[in-house]
Amino acid sequence: MAPAPIILFGAFDRHNLGDLLLAQCAQASLAGRPCVHAGLQARDLREFGGPRVEALNQLLADWPARFGKAPLDILHVGGEILSTSTWEAALMLQEPAAVDALLRRLSQDSAGAAWAQAQIGAERPLAYVLNRSQCPLPIRHLEFRCIGGCTFAALSAAERAYGLQALAEADRLSVRDRVTQAALAEAGLQAQLSPDPVSGVSRRFAAQIHQAGQDAAVLAALHQAGGPFLAVQFAAEYAADATLAQIAARLNAQGRSLVLFRAGAAPWHDDLEPYQRLLTRLRVPAQLFGSLHIWAICALLAASAGVFATSLHVRLLAREFGHPLLDLPDGMRSAKVTAYEASWYPPAGQDDTP
Repeated sequence: MAPAPIILFGAFDRHNLGDLLLAQCAQASLAGRPCVHAGLQARDLREFGGPRVEALNQLLADWPARFGKAPLDILHVGGEILSTSTWEAALMLQEPAAVDALLRRLSQDSAGAAWAQAQIGAERPLAYVLNRSQCPLPIRHLEFRCIGGCTFAALSAAERAYGLQALAEADRLSVRDRVTQAALAEAGLQAQLSPDPVSGVSRRFAAQIHQAGQDAAVLAALHQAGGPFLAVQFAAEYAADATLAQIAARLNAQGRSLVLFRAGAAPWHDDLEPYQRLLTRLRVPAQLFGSLHIWAICALLAASAGVFATSLHVRLLAREFGHPLLDLPDGMRSAKVTAYEASWYPPAGQDDTP
């Protein structure tokens, strides 16, 4: 019988740069110990540089047959899991084209909740938070590492109660921002403040990033840029025409070539259509980078001269590579970006300009 692996549990069952990088960081931290990546659904993200993911509920059901009576060691690998309801998580696992129809058909009522729970195969109010006392198998060690929950206070009472119980039962707990730390402290839970693991990617994965820099897609983008360029990313929630006009004005004013890229292809991350509309508003040379591979994106960021981004993890990578960040227009700084940057890069809201 194979030795029991540590279970790395996180939101890397869909394409999002930050979560896929967190999966890599967590595995690298184990110093060769066997591990299995678990999410809400079985997915294979290896073509994007991510892991092959098993569905957590199926993994737990099969555990005795695969690993006998070995107890569970579970590491929640990070991300904004204390702010992600099961409803939201279930929607983000769908094909992007199906989400609008699902939202028209379902809502966050009992029918919607039942649908969401069926999608993840469990009745957890917070999809990516495993409660020790409700786990069907004994857990030897349960860790929540560098997690976020800056909007935890806005969740329902049932969701907050579940999250607090799960964290109280953990053997080790750390959070990545002071807003989450304060919210938990108010509820009587003390959590260590630790930087997001992605803040060490440029050193830990230098070889992978260097190799990706030789890929055809990256080299073609650099050639077309023709010199120092700005890397540009923004989430689909900023797709309104007025917001795109603000983004275009900010980028046009820089007078540099632009390379637009997506840091997430899952629903509610980065959508192609707003990027294409932005291209029509730009007066400087601009192109859309097509690769969704995490190391190719890192290589692109490493080669850039500056970064415009709404993604927390893209902004972390920009700092990793020593690149300046363009100021974001009003209203484009998410709660988790604000919370994290205020915790680690004060004063809040002060970005360098290239």
